[in-house]
Amino acid sequence: MSRGIVMENGKRHVIVMMPDGQFRKVPTDKQPKIGEEITFSEHARPRSRPRILYSFSIGAAAAMLLLCIPLFMKERPADSQVVAYLTMDINPSIELGVNKDERVEELHAINKDGADVTADLTYKGLPVNQVAEAIMERVEAGHYIKDGEGDVIITSVLVNEDHQPAYEKDLKEHVDAAVRKALTKTDHAASQHVEVTTLSAPKELREEAKADGLSSGKMAFYLLAKSKGHQVTIHELKTHSIHQTAKAWGGVKSVIDNSKSDDAAAQKKEDTQKEQLKRLLSEEKKLKDAKKQERDRRKQERKSEKEKEKDKDIPKKEQSSNGKQQSAKTNPTQDQADKAGGIKRGNEIIDKNSEDKRDYQDDKNDDQKNNNEREGSRSNNEKDNAKVEGRNQNSAQSPSSADKEKSKLRDHSSDKKKSKRDDSRRDESKKNDSKRNIPRSSSQIVKIIKG
Repeated sequence: MSRGIVMENGKRHVIVMMPDGQFRKVPTDKQPKIGEEITFSEHARPRSRPRILYSFSIGAAAAMLLLCIPLFMKERPADSQVVAYLTMDINPSIELGVNKDERVEELHAINKDGADVTADLTYKGLPVNQVAEAIMERVEAGHYIKDGEGDVIITSVLVNEDHQPAYEKDLKEHVDAAVRKALTKTDHAASQHVEVTTLSAPKELREEAKADGLSSGKMAFYLLAKSKGHQVTIHELKTHSIHQTAKAWGGVKSVIDNSKSDDAAAQKKEDTQKEQLKRLLSEEKKLKDAKKQERDRRKQERKSEKEKEKDKDIPKKEQSSNGKQQSAKTNPTQDQADKAGGIKRGNEIIDKNSEDKRDYQDDKNDDQKNNNEREGSRSNNEKDNAKVEGRNQNSAQSPSSADKEKSKLRDHSSDKKKSKRDDSRRDESKKNDSKRNIPRSSSQIVKIIKG
């Protein structure tokens, strides 16, 4: 037993001071008074170092657990991971992402019709055959199968190589059965002629199809059709259904062999088809790269031609600019002469303080004298010209002798005509007077008076 004096009280312990001056924390349910001496038994206390090692061990274990969880999840993929993509081409083109349990995890509309068909469609976590059947029911309701005939192309692409070919085969069969079941539900099912074709494609083809804006099924059909010599373009398949495109060739069967066979033969045919599509895809990429290089070459040629035309224009501009600069140098202005502190003399600037100033001034005086003489000569010439013009005006105003003669003849003729008119008038007057018995002379008047 040990004893000590209580120095502090706690809820479940007290602090005591031992006789040797050390302080101890003593567990107790009692509440002794401070300063009271108590007795207690000491138990072996745990050392602090093991506690530190224990805490470190817990932290290290937690850190290792956090690091291992992602690796553990990666090694064991979740059930929601997509292992295969499956496309349905009617004209609506739709892609389904399916997990290992054949449940739909993703749904993508490849074109506008596909977006209209899949709008507000519930698919997450549902069996792929159920979703495929719902899609076909909407296709029927939307009248995408026209004139009672069409084609449905089901194309599968495995993205996880760990799954066996049997999984892909079962997946296609289940979707094929769902599509046929939906077609039989319609009222006019007996009169319909809709062919269902299944196809397997490599995952590289899906990536190329996605880049071109096509479904995997249409891209596979495009490559196979070209290999058989048919004329078809990617743009045409974007805007037309496979049924419309292949109708003129005798249908889809002229491009894709969909004949039934046993499991071994069917698997061999699928493997051969995948290898063929890989080869055709490689050739298509090379052709695209060659076309791209040709486009880039032509683009570079056009760019070089434009640069050459610009280079041709630059010397002209520089020549014009140099001409202006040379003109400015060879023909300085008076302002430039003033700035240079000289005198402009022709195409030169003469220093005002040089001895050439006197020569320049003399030349300037001579020039002024010559100018005055030219001005005086010009003034005399103008006076002479004015006199000549005055005489010409006077001569134009005074008539010539010929004109005077003509004027006299006109006046004489006019007088003769006037005299004739006067004589005619007198004769007419006499006739009138004789008729009226009016005397006109003095002898006649005398006779009349006498009588």
